[in-house]
Amino acid sequence: MDLVTEVRTLLNEATGVFWTDAQVYDGLNAAIIELWATLRWKSISTTFNVTTATDIVAFDTSVVMVPQFFLYNNIKQFNTVQAQLEDWSRRWRDEPHGQPKWFVLWDASHFRVFPHPDASYSFTLWGVPWPTEISATNTDMSLDPMTRKAIVLRSVAHLLELTQPQLADAYMAESNEYQSLAATEIRNQLGANTWRLSPGVGWEIAQYGDIRIGRKYI
Repeated sequence: MDLVTEVRTLLNEATGVFWTDAQVYDGLNAAIIELWATLRWKSISTTFNVTTATDIVAFDTSVVMVPQFFLYNNIKQFNTVQAQLEDWSRRWRDEPHGQPKWFVLWDASHFRVFPHPDASYSFTLWGVPWPTEISATNTDMSLDPMTRKAIVLRSVAHLLELTQPQLADAYMAESNEYQSLAATEIRNQLGANTWRLSPGVGWEIAQYGDIRIGRKYI
């Protein structure tokens, strides 16, 4: 069965009597985007060009849904936040122009780069791509079983929210369980690396946006 049929089976409505096809498509697309942004199991890259004209630069939102990190000459750059800039120096805007090394997510489609570019630079932005849209001409997509189940249950929960909220909550809770199983499968596919909790060292702290520490590495 395709995704639309699976959703209609749980709704016990084979045709669009109460929920139209458009509502089912919307419910599926909303669920897919939520899972895509959370699991982040796929990635894509796009070019991010900056010039001396401005330090607030748009990224290609038609390619990247959730931006994650930048590379310059295959070296990872650091994301930060506006508060970190101001905490590092009240006079951060007076910093000499140069190659941008820190990136502040400014809004849904722009980054502020720091320091202000002194020339044109081309970075590689990696992030989560947009998923395939469910529509009348595309009612299914390739998914692993756990992610597929989580999406179907979540979309049904969205559709039932206004009329049967308790049942919707039950479906959402079950969707969250399948989402956790899907996340476990994704982690297991990354290999046998062991991660341990430990105090952060310079490189890890720099990746959280600490400019004072990060200046030692880039």
